[in-house]
Order: sequence, then C-alpha cells, then structure tokens
Amino acid sequence: MNRAVRPIVIGLVLVAALVGGIAVARPVAQDVLLPGGPAGGNTLYRDFGTYQTQVVSLAPYDTVSGAPYWLDVAHYEIHYGGMFHAEFTNSSVANNGTVNVLMSTGDTGGHAIFEVAVGGQSSVQFWEAPTAATGSTVVPAFNMNRWLTRTAESLIYAAPTITATGELTLVNRIIPAGATVQTRVGGQSSKGVEWVLAPNTDYLLRVTNTSGGAVPVSVMLEWYEAQ
Repeated sequence: MNRAVRPIVIGLVLVAALVGGIAVARPVAQDVLLPGGPAGGNTLYRDFGTYQTQVVSLAPYDTVSGAPYWLDVAHYEIHYGGMFHAEFTNSSVANNGTVNVLMSTGDTGGHAIFEVAVGGQSSVQFWEAPTAATGSTVVPAFNMNRWLTRTAESLIYAAPTITATGELTLVNRIIPAGATVQTRVGGQSSKGVEWVLAPNTDYLLRVTNTSGGAVPVSVMLEWYEAQ
C-alpha cells in the first residue's frame, strides 16, 4: 500500500468505528474516593472521566487517600489468631547450668522465631529432633490476638528430660555478655527471620550460663501456625 494513503484509511476506520459505536479509546483510569458517590457513602470508585464504577478492593484501604493497607504475613497471622507467644524465665541459673525449653510441633508445624536474654556470657543451641521426655512443666502459649480463643497445636515445655540432643544443631552461638563479676553486663540473642519447623517434631532450645556466676535467663518463642 502506498504510504501516503495510510492516514486516510486509518482515519476512515476510526470514523467508521465511532459511527458504529465501537469504543476505540478511553481516558486513563484512576481510583478516586467519591464521598456520597453513586452508591452513597465514602466508597472507592474508578473514574473513567465520563462515568465511575465501584472498585472491588482485595485489601482494606485508607478512606482519605484510597491507598491500600498492607500487612506482612506475621502481622496478618496475629490479626487472624494464628500467632502465639510463650516465655520462660529462670531468675538464677548457676554457672555452667542450663535452661532447656522444648517445643513440640503439631500437625501444621510452625513458623518460629526465638529470643534469649541473659545476665552474663552464655551459649545458645537450637537442636532438631532431640531424644526427650516432655516433663511436667508446660509453658503456657498465648494467642497474640486477645479477642480470639484459638489455641496452639505446638506445646512448649520447660526443664524437659533430655536423653540426647540429636545430631542436627541448627543454631550454636555465644552471647558475649561478660564472664566475670566486673564485666557481666547482660546480653540478648534473637532470630528475627523465622524458622519453618517440621510438623510433629521436637525442637530443643538450650541456654548454658558460662559467665562465672549465677545469672537470670529468659527464653521467648513466638510462632504462627498456618492452617
């Protein structure tokens, strides 16, 4: 086709399309808040210039700006009752003494983080599948959404009887918080990125005081169980 003829042909096509009622273009869409809009109320609509259609929002949004709210997974699990918290404290652990906390997961496993606070230098180990008897000291697990009553599948035990720690040490670290009376200042170790724990499996978190004297030790576990 001759290049000079193309604009005329295209123009005729556009005219024919408009006459035939075929939409060939539309304004750039944008989401707007229309107070008392077509359906009444402060509702989010998509504005096409000559008309508006209500937006089906997949996330809650700010009623002033229309910007969506975003929650990370852990925050979402708190809101929907799937996040749990358990904590155990021993106020005086002798030098070379240990604090053992056992987590026994349920059918859904768990996505867990832990935190350890100590009054002096200590070591922290985290083992998978130890040989252990759960013992009688159950550490209560609290749902972090206090409006809901869902309970954790995983169980937490303090001072379990450990026959063997197991071959797989997932964490082995030192908290350098001072090893003499003059240098003990306390310290903390935490795991900010979650461990995705296997279902129906035992996990042992052990803290050993190596500070040279008696110190307090606190162990915290937080986890969610995605159903």
